[in-house]
Amino acid sequence: MTDEILTAYLLDDLSPPERAAVEISSTRPVVAERLRLLGKILSTLRQPSDVVSPAGLADRTLAAIAAQIGPPTIPSTAVRPNLRDEPLFSIRRRIDFIIAAGIGFLAFGLVIAAIQKNRYESSVRSCQNVLRVLSDSLDGFSQTHGGRYPQVGVPGAATAGSFTMKLTEGGYLPPGAAVRCPALEVSNPGPNATSRV
Repeated sequence: MTDEILTAYLLDDLSPPERAAVEISSTRPVVAERLRLLGKILSTLRQPSDVVSPAGLADRTLAAIAAQIGPPTIPSTAVRPNLRDEPLFSIRRRIDFIIAAGIGFLAFGLVIAAIQKNRYESSVRSCQNVLRVLSDSLDGFSQTHGGRYPQVGVPGAATAGSFTMKLTEGGYLPPGAAVRCPALEVSNPGPNATSRV
């Protein structure tokens, strides 16, 4: 019988068949003596007597340990390694820089794309406004002239864009109104790029 089994028997931590085996073995003097000693140890552990440590025991213990270990010393040759000198640090730093630069370029591209989209949408809205004003003025002209629009190629309106003068003179088109899209003015600059009244 091992001490583990005998201790488990004393702690009542065995199954019934194992307990029966220990009780049969306890008839032998060696096992009985061992059970008695283990029982005495367990009873001491369960009800420890009050022990008062001598004065200064902790200080003397720490002093003895310190004497055995000795004072802490730092070797004079010990130099903290400089991580910047290591090739791995340099590679990591380059990779971090490349990743940061890529993120920066991506963000810059997204901002530029958003600005261009906003400018394009603004230009489209401006063109729609110009066409709406022109349509309203032509509609007003036709209602007061028997369903006819201003004629082109006649004296006073020789070119296609000159009908705007008739619309302005008749009060159908606001003075100074643009009849060309702003996008066309920017993309095709020149002497005849704009036609404002």
